[in-house]
Amino acid sequence: MTRAQDTRLRSLSDSELMLPHSGDDIRWCHVVDAANHDLGTIDELIVDEDERKVRFLRVRFGGILGFGASELLIPTEAVESVTERVVHVDRWRGDGTVYDPELVDPSHYAQLSDYFGY
Repeated sequence: MTRAQDTRLRSLSDSELMLPHSGDDIRWCHVVDAANHDLGTIDELIVDEDERKVRFLRVRFGGILGFGASELLIPTEAVESVTERVVHVDRWRGDGTVYDPELVDPSHYAQLSDYFGY
């Protein structure tokens, strides 16, 4: 088993970890791609508890008033910049990246990073 598969990843909200500065919290920021298309809103940060690092952004998109919305994970390596409560990602691969917590096993995170080219 590789290190990536051994890593314990979980939602920041479900962990005992905290961000060092409240101003570093990008939850509820909008995410846009390189062409400035809105990808959704970050509703959670997925953290590596062992290394105490944020590894993925969980982005919610679609739906009406939260009903019928879907979620996707974007690796933090894709973040190019954060300005005015908007997170800019350097690349986007919208096909096949929808997040379903019921179907995720530890190897999924490594596969997702590979999928994005990181």
